[in-house]
Amino acid sequence: MRKILLDTDPVFDDWFAMAMLAADPGVQWVGTSIVAGNAALDLTWRNARRIAAFHALEVPIYAGCGAPLVAPLITGHEVLGDEGMRTSGEPLPSVQVENERPAMHAVDALINAVMGSTGEVTIVAIGPLTNIATALQGEPKLAASIAEIALMGGSADQGNVT
Repeated sequence: MRKILLDTDPVFDDWFAMAMLAADPGVQWVGTSIVAGNAALDLTWRNARRIAAFHALEVPIYAGCGAPLVAPLITGHEVLGDEGMRTSGEPLPSVQVENERPAMHAVDALINAVMGSTGEVTIVAIGPLTNIATALQGEPKLAASIAEIALMGGSADQGNVT
């Protein structure tokens, strides 16, 4: 079984990725680290919790970095709306979620997941790489312990620049 840690800034494409991970019997989803990107961290955290509650996902979700390391945060607010999930169809279902964040920061959770299963955890990064960069800075042995990183790249010009 493949161990996956998802690093994400949840909006619709991330919602789909979360549903696909949950449905894959060949995946052991070890955790989700949330980062600011498509929207501010408070929104991406809440969206992740709403998605998890709607699908009854029992995967740990950790709030991570709220801003890039060296540049100001640029969100997709004008495209994604106030909730980070604008749609002309059905919105993300309203569900009751706990807003209290876990005591562990997403960066620490990422380090613990990888270092606790050296060479076994694949990081699937579909948001800004701030949590991963911060983890790599904080744990020198981390890079050699990650099985692989699968990432969705962005753009420096047009398209997904968050």
